[in-house]
Amino acid sequence: AALPTQGLEQVCSSSQGKLAQWLSKGKAIPPYVIVTVGDASLLKVWNPINGVCLCEHASPHAATGLFRHVQSLDVTGGSKVVTIGEDANLIVWSLPELSIERTLMGNTGEVVHVQLIPEFSWPTEDDGPVVTASKFMCITNDEHPRLVNCKGFGTKFLQGHTDVVIACDVSADGQWIATGGKDQGIRIWSATTCRCACILAGHAGAVSCLSFPKKRPKNEKSNTGHPLWLVSGSQDKTMKLWELPRRE
Repeated sequence: AALPTQGLEQVCSSSQGKLAQWLSKGKAIPPYVIVTVGDASLLKVWNPINGVCLCEHASPHAATGLFRHVQSLDVTGGSKVVTIGEDANLIVWSLPELSIERTLMGNTGEVVHVQLIPEFSWPTEDDGPVVTASKFMCITNDEHPRLVNCKGFGTKFLQGHTDVVIACDVSADGQWIATGGKDQGIRIWSATTCRCACILAGHAGAVSCLSFPKKRPKNEKSNTGHPLWLVSGSQDKTMKLWELPRRE
């Protein structure tokens, strides 16, 4: 994809990264730059005059990060491109930072697990909780679990596993997500930030099933300070019971 540099130069002063630094110099800036993707799982930006790679970014796509295509979304300003990966997901990038703006879930092929994430609110102290759900977990045949928005299927990848994920569960309060797979590890994620809170190691085979306790909170403070338990099963023919760090 060819991106015009005039629009990028106007915003580079408030941006960070190698591409922004190069644009801010203002010397011998070509009218456009070229963005490429390939089998090396790298998105690269090139100077068409001398063929020098100005910056690169590792692929966030699953399926070993292979890219299929890159296309400009901003013909005039050159500030946005979209990549399509071997995982059939679309990722919108913002330039010149080369930051990921959003992810759209495409045709995922084989879906092995889906689970709504409960959201609780307590309108009054006397009444029970009101339970809703605006997001759900989606596990497909790759190494990136997905947190999917129920409206529009906007997606966030939970990145960290190194092999196919095959097991997932959500805590009863909707705060935590557990995932496990063929890399023999278990990861606990925050459902709010999508960040990995801890990694559980100990299985000698693929983690094939996970389960949190199913008792839902009675009020906003009912789970504070109590340990969170998780049970896991593996193809190593063992089951493990884990006591996770206390929630403050």
